[in-house]
Parts: sequence; structure tokens; C-alpha cells
Amino acid sequence: MRTKVLVLVLALMAMPVFAVFQYEIVTGPFGVGGVGIDPGIKGMPYYVRITEGTGSIYIADRIDDLKKMSGNKELLSITAEMSSPEHYGWADMSSGKAVVATGKTQEILVAKGTDGPIIKTGYELGTFTVGDQFGVWLTPNDQKFTGATIFGKDNPINSPELVYRKPFIDTDATGTAYHELSFKGTGSNYFTIYGVGEEGPSGKPLPGVLATLLIGGAISGAAGMKKRRRQKA
Repeated sequence: MRTKVLVLVLALMAMPVFAVFQYEIVTGPFGVGGVGIDPGIKGMPYYVRITEGTGSIYIADRIDDLKKMSGNKELLSITAEMSSPEHYGWADMSSGKAVVATGKTQEILVAKGTDGPIIKTGYELGTFTVGDQFGVWLTPNDQKFTGATIFGKDNPINSPELVYRKPFIDTDATGTAYHELSFKGTGSNYFTIYGVGEEGPSGKPLPGVLATLLIGGAISGAAGMKKRRRQKA
């Protein structure tokens, strides 16, 4: 028994350690910092709060069709200006200022599809650390006005055309929660949010690692029992 415990401890010590990166989506209304409900904006404000670690936050496509890429009619590249980071980014709650995104993107394979791969594109907003709180702002496709998930219309990032915002509308075909910003005359922009820690995606490898180690321990134990039986015979 001591040998098994020692093997497990040594295996855990040998595993790479990932920095944990945790965040949450916080919803309003709130009465401080200009975050609360604005009379001219229906729905509910929402923002990202980093609760642990350091990493990058991305906004990404909502995927509705896992069979054909052409069936996804509301990708961010279709509904919003995503060709340049100057058209989207994050809104800093502490300063009230809008910051442009980094311009980095990720392509994520979510399904094989019948006519080819189904790809979700992620757009990096920036790198954040514990305690940071910020909203998301976008520019609708072929437009010059903008809107954010926080602040009222007294903030320059929120144009008169911003009419509605809502967190956690539903989940898309991949099971990912998606959010909404809507503008008068252009309709809704839907997007998902995900984070990538400095050492790996959200820094959550331990459950799988532990399961692998336990399975390995069981195999080692079984091998040991088999060896002892042979010696006894």
C-alpha cells in the first residue's frame, strides 16, 4: 500500500503545473460606476470579472449549425465589424474608457460537418489579471456607431442606436452560453465568451490528470498482484 501511495505522489509531482485562470460573467443592474440600467437601453448590463490568475479573454461566434458552415448566418464576421481591432474591444469599468482589441484570432474546430469543418472564430480582447472588470463593445457590420455591454448612453462608447443588451440568452449548438447586443436598424449581435490562461485553457487539467493517475495506479496494482501470484506458485 505504501508503494502505491508513493508512486501516486511521485506521479503528481512530475505532472506540469498550470496557472489557474478563472473568470465569471456578472449581470446588473448596478447603481455604481455608470454600470446600471439606462432608460434608453432595454435589457440588462453585464461584464467579465477575473477572479483568479492571468490570461486572455476572447469573444467568439455563436454556432447554430453543426452540419454546414453555411448554416451559421450570425457569425461575428457577418453581423459585426471584425476585420480590424479598432472596431471592437473591451470597456474598462474602472476608467470608463473603451479599449481596442489586440487583433489576434483563434480558429476552433467544433465539428467535422457534412460539407467540411465547422469553425468557431475567437477574437482576443486582451490580457487580464485577477480583479479586472470589463465589458465588451462592438461595431455592427457596415456601421460607424458602437455599443457596449455596460455603461449608459452618457458614455461615448454607447451610441444612440444601442437599444438592447442581455447576458445568457441560451446555449448554441455546441452547448455554449451566448450573449447579445442589439442596435436600432441593424438587429442583434450574438457572441460567446471564453478565456485562455497563460499556461493553458482556463488552467483546469487536474481532474483528468488525477483520473489518469488513478487508472495508472490500478493497473500498477493489478500487475503487482499478478507478479506476487506467480512467485507464490
